[in-house]
Amino acid sequence: MRFLIPFMLLAACVPTLCARIATVRTTSGRDFVGHVRFIRSGILIVNSGANFVVTIAPTNVTDVFFPQEISSAPTEEMGDGLPAGWREMEVGTVKLSGSTRCERNSFTVRGAGLNMEGEADSFHYVFQQVRGDREIIARISTIQHTAPTAKAGLMMRESISEYARNVMIAATAERGGAFQSRNFEGHAPQVMAQPDIRIGTWLKLRRRGNDFTAFKSENGRHWTMVEQTQLPMREEYYVGLAVASAREDTVNWTTFDRVREGVKLSNEDFTPQVELVSGSVISGRPLFANNQQIEFVGGLKVVPVPTARVARIIYQPMSSQVAWRSRASAAGVWVQSGDFFEGEFQQIDGDKLRVSSVLYGIRTFDVDEDVVAAVLANLTRTQQSTVEVDINDGSRLVGSSFVFADGEIVLRESALGDVRVPAFQIREMRVR
Repeated sequence: MRFLIPFMLLAACVPTLCARIATVRTTSGRDFVGHVRFIRSGILIVNSGANFVVTIAPTNVTDVFFPQEISSAPTEEMGDGLPAGWREMEVGTVKLSGSTRCERNSFTVRGAGLNMEGEADSFHYVFQQVRGDREIIARISTIQHTAPTAKAGLMMRESISEYARNVMIAATAERGGAFQSRNFEGHAPQVMAQPDIRIGTWLKLRRRGNDFTAFKSENGRHWTMVEQTQLPMREEYYVGLAVASAREDTVNWTTFDRVREGVKLSNEDFTPQVELVSGSVISGRPLFANNQQIEFVGGLKVVPVPTARVARIIYQPMSSQVAWRSRASAAGVWVQSGDFFEGEFQQIDGDKLRVSSVLYGIRTFDVDEDVVAAVLANLTRTQQSTVEVDINDGSRLVGSSFVFADGEIVLRESALGDVRVPAFQIREMRVR
């Protein structure tokens, strides 16, 4: 009984002391599963169901794995209501009223209307009223074949008048795509055919001042400019999704998925990675960087990152060829076309990256539109990796040594020095 009471107290207290369920593997290959807490003498493991408490010494640990918690939040159901800030209406003369159903960022739009290519428009519009520079992204995953010229796309327009000036990038049910702009109220728009824009293509429309630019993509990550036009438009205007069935008596069903709208939209499918000369990787989008330190969106990372210890900043998924070549290339910027611009790193400020080159002078790149990777130094590991720690945010730290402390580990990382990593931020720890 005198052994059972301390055990029960410890089992009750450990979960409240920031302990998490984990699997700990020893050098002999044995696995221990239970509530884990880092202490100075090693790893304390409590499993009340299996009726054991054990401490594993640091020299006896080869792997610590923390399963990711699965959210029990209910999934969002399809509904007829629009997200906050969105509205819908018929623009011009439309005999049949349309409607929209939403599920997260997927919009199924039902719209009639003859078209958007004459002197007056006739279509169903789902939109937000905005000001200044904006952009919108969506993939057109389906267009019902109500007519070969049934059209759906992204539109920015000065007003909801059927005669309003507007810019649009669109796909049709059977006739490819189009980029169009109406520069004068009540005039027919200029239409430039885009045969390779099809159902399933990602589209993006962006306003910067009076410059309107349309892009296309096969995967939502690598974008190609379609067309650009200048159009004086009021500061306050409308941006959204447009659908026309090309028939008066029929409603077209079109689905836009992965819809996003904002001032500046970064790639949501890839988190930038800052790769250090030591081989460690810090996952996060740089907000600002100079020749001293990198600051990240969302605040500080596990440890401040000195710019002098950075080998590469990777902004987009790289092909194997670019990944290999950029590891040994001179300092500079690899862009989405596959070209390389040699230059010494100067600064990151939001979405702009600047380098200075003897050949090109000062060059500024848009990190979302242009940059695949920025090379600051050769990637040459300067330490023998003894321990690797995967962080919940996607970062990976490699170190030459480590010690356990209360609720954390202290990792010796050659590029960063001593790094203190709280246990709650660790996804897995591997010791060689």
